[in-house]
Amino acid sequence: MAAPAPKTKATQLLEELSCVSRQNTALSEFKANKYLREINKLLESKVDIAYLWICKGFVYSLSNQPKQMYEAFANAQKLGASDSLSMFNQATQYILYGYYDEAIDALCLNYGKVAQGQLERVALATFAYHKIEQKNLTAETKEILRVRKARLKDLEIDVDQAHKFMNIFYDLMRKQKIRYGLVRHNIYNEEEYYLHFEAVADNDLTQSVLNEFDQYVADHPELYEINAKINIILTPISSIWHNSAA
Repeated sequence: MAAPAPKTKATQLLEELSCVSRQNTALSEFKANKYLREINKLLESKVDIAYLWICKGFVYSLSNQPKQMYEAFANAQKLGASDSLSMFNQATQYILYGYYDEAIDALCLNYGKVAQGQLERVALATFAYHKIEQKNLTAETKEILRVRKARLKDLEIDVDQAHKFMNIFYDLMRKQKIRYGLVRHNIYNEEEYYLHFEAVADNDLTQSVLNEFDQYVADHPELYEINAKINIILTPISSIWHNSAA
């Protein structure tokens, strides 16, 4: 029986950062700089360079620097980190900052149950069915999306209008560089579309985003109807629900 491939320092570091990511906390500047120094030192060895750039992206994600995260992942892909596993790792962070187009492209390379499940969650949160359905999906995922779209029809929710509506909310989240995840949803048991997001942010910041979003809707009467059908909840991360975050 063949022995498993030995883990490199880059893969070990990525595993460590993935564990940190699941804790749903922000890295302090000190810890972020410590990780970056370690990564830069490892880059000098010219080994696993692409994976090390993924690690950099994770550090930037965990320290609330989404622009730098995005650029680090772009570098990783240029250097060859474009296989399904590498892209899945990147997708986990794209989702947390609302880079949904990039997340969809990355997740569609992986037919594993976890990746396909994340695609379903992206569809729930974004209404981007027109983008997801163009991809090669498993039969199970196609059926789940079909059922959920049928439910939207029952609720008389226009998918295109809902997609634009949610993008307004996500633009506000990106502007504040907030890392967040969908923790609960309900589209079947009540006569509304319910999305509950939790953010790695304090209550003042989450409330500020909601107030700005409410004001935007108030200033745009064309959004009143869709706003009445989609209930968006945004709260700081909690110990009760954080393990379910997208």
